Amino acid sequence: MQISKMPSGLTASFRHQLVSFAWDQWSQMGVSGHAGRRDGWSIDPEALLAFTLRVARREPRLFDEVLDWMRLNLDLISAQRLRNLALEEETEELASAALAWASTYSTKVTRQKPPSGREVEEPELLFIRSTGAMSVREPDPIFIRYGFVRPSLEPSNKSRPPVRSASINFSFRLRDLFGVSARAEVVRVLLLLHGAKPRIRDIVHAAGYSRQNVYEALNALVSAGVVSMRQTGPRDRSYALDQDRWAGLLGIEDRKLPYFVEWPRLLEVLWKLLVWMESLETKESSDYMQASEARRFVADHEIDLQALSVKLPDHRSFLGADYWAPFEVLVVDDLLERLQPASDEGGRRNSE
Repeated sequence: MQISKMPSGLTASFRHQLVSFAWDQWSQMGVSGHAGRRDGWSIDPEALLAFTLRVARREPRLFDEVLDWMRLNLDLISAQRLRNLALEEETEELASAALAWASTYSTKVTRQKPPSGREVEEPELLFIRSTGAMSVREPDPIFIRYGFVRPSLEPSNKSRPPVRSASINFSFRLRDLFGVSARAEVVRVLLLLHGAKPRIRDIVHAAGYSRQNVYEALNALVSAGVVSMRQTGPRDRSYALDQDRWAGLLGIEDRKLPYFVEWPRLLEVLWKLLVWMESLETKESSDYMQASEARRFVADHEIDLQALSVKLPDHRSFLGADYWAPFEVLVVDDLLERLQPASDEGGRRNSE
């Protein structure tokens, strides 16, 4: 039996593509950097932020420039929604540290209170280096309260506000109109999933707020006469709005609305896949065992993968080590394809 490690090039390439994607998105949102593409989708700011804070532990410059963007645009970010999308304790601590740092240096007036820190007996290094340990002479006092050691950080002051006319920044236009609230997210989902006639469970998942918050927002919009509701079952309702009227209100010509991507689910699966690949890379195992681990990853995340319409390898057709090749093509490559540039002329997918 041949014992080997998963090819390091595969993990490194996957990690590089995730970091590059994050750079491309934030550059279109106002982070200092070259925006080499114009995407036709509407990004989810908090989902992207939760994803970036984890991935950028491997890319310190990206991490720091995103913090600078948060400082400048803190009034556009929902701290509550960010915490709702931070599904792990470590991610929640990273988000809290980032919010506390941004609040300290921000000149924006917001109702959001900076999160309080906690005492940590053994803080960990924030940035993950591939070789050698990083020596930190002057730890940042804000981050260390949340259990992370990093060099002291001052704002770079290079960030800009998001350009509201760009498709990618559509969420911010709605937040300008409705405030940073569940109502803005509900309208975003209804507009971008117009043809799908989403039900309450779909809206709750994409909106990133509690079911109660979403219900209250929907009821207010229905009462105002700008959203219609149809009873589809004893406990089931669907909601819709007049896309033409909203496009006119928002000054969007020819109904060229951005297209919808289920970012919270997609970015969470991509992050889990990176963690899994990095873990597998450190182990010496046979080709059979690597394929077995891939089969287990698919089983653990099958619900999310199916919701994203990822075609999964048939476990009955690919036995033993043969499972790895279709896993790499059907799962890894397909998920990465979702991050490829999309033109403002229209996306390849209306919904993920």
